[in-house]
Amino acid sequence: MSRRDFKTIEFLTTRRFTANGMPVAVQLHWMNAKTPKKILIVDDAETLTLFLREALDSEKYEVRTASDGENGYATYLDFHPDLVVTDIQMPGISGLDMMKNIRMHKPNVRTIYMSGDLDRYRLLLQAEQSGYAVKLLAKPFTRSEFLTLVTNLSNAPPNGSNELPRH
Repeated sequence: MSRRDFKTIEFLTTRRFTANGMPVAVQLHWMNAKTPKKILIVDDAETLTLFLREALDSEKYEVRTASDGENGYATYLDFHPDLVVTDIQMPGISGLDMMKNIRMHKPNVRTIYMSGDLDRYRLLLQAEQSGYAVKLLAKPFTRSEFLTLVTNLSNAPPNGSNELPRH
């Protein structure tokens, strides 16, 4: 292969896009970087959990799910995910309380909180955002919105610094 052919291939690679709209070359770099590969989804809505799992499976993440905060905590201890996607309001232990327990083991675990009523938890969520790598996702949302948020949080510093873009 000549040098010219290599440049052509390299140029073409950066012009192809993945299903989530990211250029292939960027995604390959992103997938090889130290980013969350293991994701835990915790939500009591089974249909939503399946939807999120399918979206993440298509992006080659290793995914586990739980239907409430208690099972989510137990799954976390067994699975050790890099990112936790959780509903806030669930039967038994809430997503916020589950994350308090998880943060005793790994304070800098990245988190996406989902809710149909984010305003109800605004003060608690602001405190979370000031100290940790946290994103908020208002229900209902699209697959694209979800995957973009996962990608943004995956590339954000894990310590919750102010560099995190707000959703």
